[in-house]
Amino acid sequence: MFPTGSTDKLERDLVTVTVEKYNPSTPSSSVEKFSHVEELSQDDLAPQKIDNGEGQITFIYKQSQFPPDSELARYAANNDDKITYTQSEVKKLLRQYDKHILTFVSFLYFLSHLDRGNIGNAKLAGMQKDLNFEGRQFELIVIMFFVGYICFQWGILLWKIVKPSHFVPWIILGWGIVSTCCAAVQNWKQLLVLRVILGIFEACFSPGIYYYFSFFYHREEIAKRIGGFQCFSPISSAISGVIAYGITNHAPKGIVPWRLLFIVEGAPTILGGLIAFFAIINSPHSCWFLSEKQKLIAQARTLGQSGSVNRGGHGLNKKEIIAALLDFKIWANTILFFCITMCQVPLPIFLPSIIEGMGYQNIEAQGMTSPPYLVAVIAILTVCYFSDRYLKRAFFLVASLALAAVGYILLAVSPVTGGRYFGLYLAVPGVYAALAMIMAWTGDNQGSDSKRGVGYVILHVFGMTGPIVGTFLFPDSERPHYRKGIWVTFGIVIFTIVFGAVYGLYLFRENKKLDKKHGPADPKKIRTCSDDTQKDFRYVI
Repeated sequence: MFPTGSTDKLERDLVTVTVEKYNPSTPSSSVEKFSHVEELSQDDLAPQKIDNGEGQITFIYKQSQFPPDSELARYAANNDDKITYTQSEVKKLLRQYDKHILTFVSFLYFLSHLDRGNIGNAKLAGMQKDLNFEGRQFELIVIMFFVGYICFQWGILLWKIVKPSHFVPWIILGWGIVSTCCAAVQNWKQLLVLRVILGIFEACFSPGIYYYFSFFYHREEIAKRIGGFQCFSPISSAISGVIAYGITNHAPKGIVPWRLLFIVEGAPTILGGLIAFFAIINSPHSCWFLSEKQKLIAQARTLGQSGSVNRGGHGLNKKEIIAALLDFKIWANTILFFCITMCQVPLPIFLPSIIEGMGYQNIEAQGMTSPPYLVAVIAILTVCYFSDRYLKRAFFLVASLALAAVGYILLAVSPVTGGRYFGLYLAVPGVYAALAMIMAWTGDNQGSDSKRGVGYVILHVFGMTGPIVGTFLFPDSERPHYRKGIWVTFGIVIFTIVFGAVYGLYLFRENKKLDKKHGPADPKKIRTCSDDTQKDFRYVI
C-alpha cells in the first residue's frame, strides 16, 4: 500500500500524472501498484495509481522511470516534478488519433478488401468465360490467396520489430501493383500466381493493424476503433458491387469490363501507398499532429500501459513468446476466429453468385450485394460501442452470431426469394459484428506487446485456414441455392455460439480465482490495467 503521511513530502520524490482533477489534500481510498518497467525491482514498483473514490484518479511515477533525455523527464524537471492533465484532454488526444491514424489506416483497410474481394465480381463480369475456367479452377484461385496470406502471417511481428513507416508503404504499393496487374492475365494460372503474391503482401498489413492500434488505445477504448476500422470491410464489399455494376453497364467499347474492374480498384491502392510514406505513424511520441502537451500526455499514457514510451521498432521478449504459445486463451480465440472467418470471408466472393441463384441477372446480383453490407456497418458500430461501454465481449459475440444463425436459416429454408434475401440482412451483419468482437477480445487479455503480437500471429496463421474450408462450401455444382454450404455454415455458427459462451464462463471463473488471490478489483482499474502479471489485472469477459 501507499505510505501514509505528508503528501508534500511524497511529491518531492515522485512525478504526478493526473487523469481528472486531483486535489492533493483529499486522502486516497485505494492505491494500486504496477510493475511495468523491467529495470525496477519488486520493492520499487511503479507507477502507483491513487483513486479517491470520487472519480479522481492519479498516476504517480518515480522520477527514475523516465528516460534521462526524454521529453517527460525534461518537462517534469521544469514543472515541480509534475505532469498533470484532465480527462477532457485525453478525449481530445483520442480524437486526434482517430482523425489522423484511424481514418487513414481504415482507408487502407478498405482498399485491401476491395482488392482481395473483387475477384467475385470479376467472375460475373465475364472473367470466367474469357479465361475458360473449368472444374474447380476458380475455387483454387480463391484458395491460393489464403495460402500466401497464411504462410506470411509472421509479418505481423514486423510491426513490433521494425518501425511501421519503414515497411508499411512498400507493402501497400506491392499489393496495389499486383492487384492492378490482374487486369493483364491471359489464363487462370497467371491469375493464380498473382493471387498468391497478393495474399503475401496483405498478410503483412491487415492482421498487424489490430496490434498497431494497441500502441495508441487502451483496452477500454479499442473495440470502438476496431469496429470503425472493420466497418470498411463491408463498405468495400458494398462499393465494390456498385463499381462492378457501373463498369459492367458502362465500360467503354473495346475494354473488357472485368479487366477495367481490376484497374479501377487497384490504382487507388498505389496512390495510398505513396501517401503512406508520409502518413504512417510509428508510436504516440512521434505523432507530428499533436501539440507538445498532447505528446507528453501520449507518452505518459503509453508508459502507464506498457512500461515504455516507445512501442514500434523494438525487439521481442523470448519468454513472453513462449508464454503466448502455451496460453490457452490465445488458442481459444483462434478457434473462435477460425469458425467466424469460415463464415465471413467467403461472403464477398460468393454472395453475388448466391443472389444470382435467387433469380436475378448477373448485373442485378452485383448491385444487390451492397445493402446487406451497409446494414453490417451499423451493426458493427453499435455492437462495438456497447461492448466498450460495458467492457464485455462474450455477450455481444454470442448475440451477433445468434442474429447470423437466424439469417442462415432463412437462406436455407425460405420458399420465397424475398425471405432468402432478407436472411442476408441478418447473416451478413451478424458475422461481421462477431468478427470485430473476436479481434478486440484477442488483444484484451494478453498483457504485453510481445504476447499480443504473437497472439495475433497464432490467431491468423491457424484461424485463417477457416476461409480455405469455407471456400469449398460453395462449389458451382451446388448452384443456384447453395443449401449444403448454407446449412454447414449454420452449424458452424451454432458451434461458435456455444464455444464462445463456454469460453466466457471460463474467463469468469479465472477472474474469481484472481479475486480470491488478490481481493476484489475496482472496475475502473480493470479498464486501464493491461499487464496480466499484476494484481489489478482482470480478464475481459
